[in-house]
Amino acid sequence: MITIFVADLNVTEATYTDQLGYQVVERGIIGAECAQQMGNEDFTNRSYLTLRPPENEPQVVLRFLTGLDAAYRPMQKSGWNAVEILVKDPERLTAKLDKNLFRLIGPPAYLTSAENILAAQVLGPSGEVLYLTHMKEPELSLLKPKPAVNPVGGTFIMVMGVKDLEEINDFVSSNFRNQLVGPFPFKIDILAKYRGDDPETRYPIMMMKMSGPFGFEFDEYASEVEITDASGGIELVSVSADTLAGEYDWSQHPKESKCSGLSGYSGLLEFPSGANLQVLAPVI
Repeated sequence: MITIFVADLNVTEATYTDQLGYQVVERGIIGAECAQQMGNEDFTNRSYLTLRPPENEPQVVLRFLTGLDAAYRPMQKSGWNAVEILVKDPERLTAKLDKNLFRLIGPPAYLTSAENILAAQVLGPSGEVLYLTHMKEPELSLLKPKPAVNPVGGTFIMVMGVKDLEEINDFVSSNFRNQLVGPFPFKIDILAKYRGDDPETRYPIMMMKMSGPFGFEFDEYASEVEITDASGGIELVSVSADTLAGEYDWSQHPKESKCSGLSGYSGLLEFPSGANLQVLAPVI
């Protein structure tokens, strides 16, 4: 589950259902215990909406939470900064999207000279960053995801901006057994654009493979920018595990989950970037 701040739940619902084919799971109010498990008691009594991808796609649920700050600007702060979704045809999709709802910030282009990964980037109605990606030969990639069956599929990568990849490497190594690859230099046009870097900047990135065709991407920022505490974008990522036993650097120790749609026991980890990761498992 991915939690994203939005300005208006009605606009968000209409946009994602009409434009992307996503389906409503539920609406509700965040309770006090759930808010605490999300890492912020201020979320108590806020309204939320959960949406899921179309049928036959990986069911990574998006939870939209009220609380967007009008001053929010994407890709400024360290932490979660983009949702990468598999799509069937980025060129056809971006041509059809309502430009008043999804602003194209990165036109469809191949990410490397191998021309295997074609991706576009858009800003959603609340400034959330979405990568819309198609792989010609996914079996050649680290994650090996299945191609989208529908025009828009499910989330398969979460992108995090970080200040120091060495810190991330140490944190991942001490908390996870997942495969971590990189760093390797990568040209990220929209990151350079929004952070005011040279367009030819090569950002060091690392990839962490999760179970199945899912992963985390860590992008090391090349420069410092003036930031504010404005809330917006992606607030929390929730993942499942077989067990919560082991040596974890918990920022919040596991307790029985009190959030709708998330069963089992819930613990919270905070990456060096400040990004929160909620880990859930059937047993502690």
